[in-house]
Amino acid sequence: MVARWKTVVLTVIATGALAVLAVILIPPAYQARASFVTNSASGSFKLPAGMSGAGALGGIASQLGLGATADPTESPDFYAELIKSRELRTRLLTSRFPDPRTEVAGDSVRLLDLFRIRNKDPQRRVEIGLKLLDQASNVSFFDKTNLVKLKVNTEWPALSAQVANRTLGLVSEFNREQRTSRARSNRTFLESRVRRARTELDDAEARHRNFYDQNRSWKTSPALVFRE
Repeated sequence: MVARWKTVVLTVIATGALAVLAVILIPPAYQARASFVTNSASGSFKLPAGMSGAGALGGIASQLGLGATADPTESPDFYAELIKSRELRTRLLTSRFPDPRTEVAGDSVRLLDLFRIRNKDPQRRVEIGLKLLDQASNVSFFDKTNLVKLKVNTEWPALSAQVANRTLGLVSEFNREQRTSRARSNRTFLESRVRRARTELDDAEARHRNFYDQNRSWKTSPALVFRE
């Protein structure tokens, strides 16, 4: 160190200068964290071991939906992939937030425009924005607790929280759309089954009336009694 004191001093000065430049040029990052628990209750149904007719009853239970496993669209893994999906993140990029660069109330800006992307091509801007958003956020999940965690980093603390909240809002919108779609499908299915059951009942009643018309003394015939 004594022999090369000039090199040591220059190294210390250069390191300090680089640190000062980094503090000045690199913007601070504020992290917001959000989490939620998925509703992945399992609907599995198992018959006791050794129970007589377990195979037949298991088949009936499966037909009735009692043997179905948990819905995969309610797993924490699914929601983590949903948050990282292109469709949801594109919606997030085009969502408007209060402009953190100005103090004027009511000013809003798209999240995409806050990334300072110089490319003017709209499609290319979205592609770059998706990559930057992927770097600025992180999603993790835990199967044992059904917990999904989200972290968002931006230059502004309020924006980080708003982006995290907007992400959870988009997840909630997906859930509402999914439930509505399922309810519509279930209603259509049940209505078709009701119409089919009504038709079958009308046919059975018509055959029953026809049987009485053609067999006035059916009670005196064992075969006709069995048929009736």
